[in-house]
Amino acid sequence: DNAVLTVLKASFGEPVLKAAADVSGKMTWEEGDAIGVLTSSGNLVKFELSDGAGETSATFSARLAEGETVGDFAVYPYAYFSYAEGSLTVNLPKGYDLAAGEKVNYPMFAKLSGDKRSFKHLCGAFRISISAIPKTARRFDFVSNNSVINGNFTIDLTAEKPEIKAMASSTAVT
Repeated sequence: DNAVLTVLKASFGEPVLKAAADVSGKMTWEEGDAIGVLTSSGNLVKFELSDGAGETSATFSARLAEGETVGDFAVYPYAYFSYAEGSLTVNLPKGYDLAAGEKVNYPMFAKLSGDKRSFKHLCGAFRISISAIPKTARRFDFVSNNSVINGNFTIDLTAEKPEIKAMASSTAVT
């Protein structure tokens, strides 16, 4: 095995925002977090958290083939993204099963330049709390006024500020 251990240090952009916050609103990396890093071979490689759980900066590690190097960008969370032929795609789920413990992770992007690896959000999200829901209520729909809010999106990596655009398979209502 000629694989070489490669380590990256990553942090959150300002203001410090991540997928989920603790009760105090603090955003930190968590055990199990993984980022995807484009490499010189054109692959999106999974880098796993190796140090820094509970912190705003953390270390991620992966084994790269000999001669393979880190490329121009990284994404979080790794599991949401795919990369093929110069196109980055992210899937924004229609919903999350919070009762089953499913984590809410909002996609982030980092341009890699020297030692700078600061992640920034690609889109927004919000939480709605509703009190006194009638017992007869069976569902709650959020309608986005013809804006696409879930499904597959592509990201223009050539732009100064990466842009996220809906693909045909995305829908406007969730």
